Amino acid sequence: MDSGTAKKLKLALALATVAYIGLNAYNLHLEEEESKEKKKKRQETLKRKYEQARANSSSSEDEVNYQPRRRLSFQRQVKIEQQSNDELTPPGVDMNEDLKVSHVENFNEKRRESDFVDLVSKYSDEMFKDVFHVSRNTAERLYIQFKSSPEYDNIFKLNDQTRIPAKHYIWMFLWFVGRKGTYLELSSMFNVSLSKAVSVVDTVLQFLNNSAREFIQFPESNTDMRNSADSFEQIADFPDVIACLLNTRIQTKGTKTPFWIQVLCDSKGRFLDVFIESTSDLHPTAVLENSPINEKIKNICQRRYHILAKQDYFVREWLLTPIDEPTSKEQIWYNRQHSKTMNVVLDSLEILIQRFPQLTAMQFFSSYKIKRMINACCILQNICLEEEDFFDAEVDPMMVALAGAKNDEGQTKQRPEDIECHLRKIGELKRKQIYIELKKEERT
Repeated sequence: MDSGTAKKLKLALALATVAYIGLNAYNLHLEEEESKEKKKKRQETLKRKYEQARANSSSSEDEVNYQPRRRLSFQRQVKIEQQSNDELTPPGVDMNEDLKVSHVENFNEKRRESDFVDLVSKYSDEMFKDVFHVSRNTAERLYIQFKSSPEYDNIFKLNDQTRIPAKHYIWMFLWFVGRKGTYLELSSMFNVSLSKAVSVVDTVLQFLNNSAREFIQFPESNTDMRNSADSFEQIADFPDVIACLLNTRIQTKGTKTPFWIQVLCDSKGRFLDVFIESTSDLHPTAVLENSPINEKIKNICQRRYHILAKQDYFVREWLLTPIDEPTSKEQIWYNRQHSKTMNVVLDSLEILIQRFPQLTAMQFFSSYKIKRMINACCILQNICLEEEDFFDAEVDPMMVALAGAKNDEGQTKQRPEDIECHLRKIGELKRKQIYIELKKEERT
């Protein structure tokens, strides 16, 4: 084949390719025009039906506007009970008075679950606490603080068409932590989307954790420590106590590893410090030494004040525990006064878990979010105590036992014997000094 023939073949192939591409483009154009024409006809048909529905549904006495069927918004459901029977009448239906009443009853029966928000506002104070595990005054305080918080302000900076009132944020969060429920149940109960339910919980979690320093704070000034010591001394004459150390271990559904909750409480059971550790094989003393408050306490106590703890902790100069096998009257007296002082705050963690059962039912896979949830519940507990909102704890078989009961054998890590003996001796000397002083006060 000569070069001239080859050039002619290439030119023919190029022309064929261009023609093919042009034909395809023309066909696409025709399909697009046909699609637009069908869409236009469909819109005209819908418009014609809409005008016909309006004409059929209008009357001389009252005109019922036609509206496409859609899911009611959250705000619409809050006001649903304030609507008249005529507003609930479907378009194009001519009912007499008896049929209207029957229709409204059936309509409300089907929508009873979505009216939960409106029912809450009608609850008595006792019923409100039974549902949310906090009093109405506590919920109102949270609502006022949350409404003026930057977390709630940020919601309105977003172009979100599903905004809900600040009060409903608080109700949804309290309902969630006061139940062993899921996000799906929360969204169904308050008639919001699943993503919105998750967003509400995360927003209130952020609000509470950002306010942690306001509600959880260890006394540091001399005046605060002296007041705390005087408050503890009024319980059982145990001198110079500024806090009690408690701990418990909970197991969540989302993680295999349990979580240690370590708290310091004042004489009213209010949490002064909260530390959460994700571990299963550490001794309580090792958990304490990992916490940020450990070195801080040593400096705060100044060899004058001390903290009380149960027997599962190692005795220290600033951390006093009961004597294992008391023999003398002074030691028995010391244990008795120690026990009386600890009993006041011993149930703080138990009440926390029973007031907020979500702590043992969390299905989060993030340890960070689990710790934030535990910390938020501790903050709520402190707010309840400030509002004198007490909770009657009941025996819950699903509740995780306090870690002080019995530790699993083979799951404790012991410290080096020489260091441990030295620290224990210092603590025992301090403990001996205390029970001798207690015995002298009894004699006088």
